[in-house]
Amino acid sequence: MSTRTPKEESLEQLPPPAIGLGWREFLPDRWTVHYICLLAYTFAIVTGGRLPIGSVAVSIGLLSLAFSKPSFRTSRASMWMLATLVWAGVSYLSSDYRPAVSTALTEYLKLLLVSLLTIGAVRTPRQSRFLLAFALGWFILYPVRGALSNYLIGYTSFGRAVAGGIYSNSNDLAALTLIQLSVVLAVAATWKS
Repeated sequence: MSTRTPKEESLEQLPPPAIGLGWREFLPDRWTVHYICLLAYTFAIVTGGRLPIGSVAVSIGLLSLAFSKPSFRTSRASMWMLATLVWAGVSYLSSDYRPAVSTALTEYLKLLLVSLLTIGAVRTPRQSRFLLAFALGWFILYPVRGALSNYLIGYTSFGRAVAGGIYSNSNDLAALTLIQLSVVLAVAATWKS
């Protein structure tokens, strides 16, 4: 015969309390060269090019991805991007505005290469979560800190807070902040405790 009360027995059937994830559970489960290069590219882009390592990081990341053990992955979206780039390249031949079109094609090619690096480098949910938090952390450290300190000392643009570099336009700063807020909401909605 049990000496426990019914309340004690019902408490044993409950799952253990959720304590949240420790910091080790937050780190990516796999560190690869292409993943580290993606983090370096993210740092370079978010901080406004303070360190000119974006192109080098993407180049090394794509080379590493090409020689990595798991096969090279792509997505349907990147295939559509490639098809659009080829179509735009064909129409470039008959364009009257070749300098402007070639600049746009170069930027679109860069976007395609970064998307291929991202698709290939981020393979697990923990890697994805860390990449998003990494970008958010640098966003908070660089433009948000700069905008707040500039606002407090009175350096504004028509009364609006601005930061330096690519964040010197208050509308761009607001748009990029909304993107980061959507990242925070996505991570919060998918976080499993």
